[in-house]
Amino acid sequence: MKYTLELSGRGRECKLYKVNDSEWNKMWALYKQHGFSFDDLDNADVLSESGLGTSSASTLFMQDNALKTITGPFALQGEFQLVVRDENGGAIFNSDDIDADTLQEVLNSGSSSSSSPCLTASLIGTGHDEDLWICVADMIKGGFWTADIETEIEFNPSKLQLDLMMVVEDRIHLLTGASYDGQKLNPEWLDDYTSPGLVLDINYPPSKWGQ
Repeated sequence: MKYTLELSGRGRECKLYKVNDSEWNKMWALYKQHGFSFDDLDNADVLSESGLGTSSASTLFMQDNALKTITGPFALQGEFQLVVRDENGGAIFNSDDIDADTLQEVLNSGSSSSSSPCLTASLIGTGHDEDLWICVADMIKGGFWTADIETEIEFNPSKLQLDLMMVVEDRIHLLTGASYDGQKLNPEWLDDYTSPGLVLDINYPPSKWGQ
């Protein structure tokens, strides 16, 4: 039997860039000064004060030099939607039908305590936890990808597992992939989303805790 999984929602396309210790210290001082956020600052000002550039064009230049790109919707109730359709296009599973408490427990613990079939989740890191880097993120929403699921028996939500990537410490968790019955799915990216613009964030690795 063949099924199609559809992923949509609101999230980020995160591009990570390595910075040196001096650049990171300047950015961190600016970050703390503005309430641990760059939200009220112009991107060009952040890059200029940290020594990374003098104009918004620097942000575009950095996009060509990313050490890693991570894309997906936020792993929060209401921020993403997973729909599984049968061969006739009928929706047989919808993550919006899972109550908020159950879904949050799944996302937090990696499993479900519910007796009814439910998706599971696993948290994976970026692999750059100790590096000093800045995250330049495109805020996006819409359709992310679809993936085919082939099985000899009917679809069982309890065999569907989500990959959640922690992009910036524990502040940004994105849904980056999925598996069914232990087999990694091969998503077909739709790029069917819109963006209101770029935002900046900064990694705070354990080696810098307390600064």
